Amino acid sequence: MHRPAQLPPAEFDQIPISLLDPILAQVEWDCAFATPSLMDTAFAAIMMHEMSANFSDEVLRKEKCWQMFAQEFRLNFQLGTYRNATTDGSVTVEVVSCNALLANLEVKLDIGSGGGDPRIQNCCYATLAVSRDEMKALRQVSRCPVLLIEVAGPNISLSGFALSQYPSCDQLSQTVSLLWQPRSHLALAAGRIFFALRRAVPALKVIKLSRKLQELLSRTSLHF
Repeated sequence: MHRPAQLPPAEFDQIPISLLDPILAQVEWDCAFATPSLMDTAFAAIMMHEMSANFSDEVLRKEKCWQMFAQEFRLNFQLGTYRNATTDGSVTVEVVSCNALLANLEVKLDIGSGGGDPRIQNCCYATLAVSRDEMKALRQVSRCPVLLIEVAGPNISLSGFALSQYPSCDQLSQTVSLLWQPRSHLALAAGRIFFALRRAVPALKVIKLSRKLQELLSRTSLHF
C-alpha cells in the first residue's frame, strides 16, 4: 500500500519511488512540467471526447481504454490474474523465466464507484504480481518498477510502483479531468500525462529487456 509512516516495532521511512527508479522519476517530472508535443495534445483531445461519452458500465469504458492505449502507445492490455485477483488490464514483458509486470490499468465507471480506490487497487495488484515465486530472481537484481494508470470516469492519473525494503507506491500525477475544456490551461495537464506515457513505456521495456539485466538474472538463478 502507500508508504506508511512507520512499521512496528521499528520506525520505517520508505524512500519515495522517484528516488528508487529514474524512469518513474521522469514520469513525475513530465506530468508536472513537460511541454507536450502536437501528438500528445491531439491524443488528449481524442481521449477527452471518448471518455466524456456515456458508458453504461465499467467494462465498456475499460475496453475503450484498451483500444486507445494500444493504438497510441502500443500498450496491449490483457486481463491479469494474481492469486484470486483479476486486473482491469496488465501489460507484461517476458524476462528470462518470468513475465514481469510493466504497466497496470485500473478503471472505474466514475469516481467513487467500483468499491475501492483505483490507486490502492493498482498498488495491490503490482505487489501481488511482483511477490510471485517466479519473480524471486528478478527481485534480487531489480526494483521491479511498474507504471500504474488509473481511469475513473472522465479522469486519469498516473502512479508508480517500485521495490525497496518493502513494496512502495506513489502518485506521480494529479488526477486530471478528461472533460472537454477548450481554451483552458487545465487541459494542458492531460497532454503532459500522455507525453509522460509516450516516454516511459519504451524506456521501461528497454530496461526489462536489457542484456545486462538478463545476464544478472542468469547468474542469480543459479543460486535458487
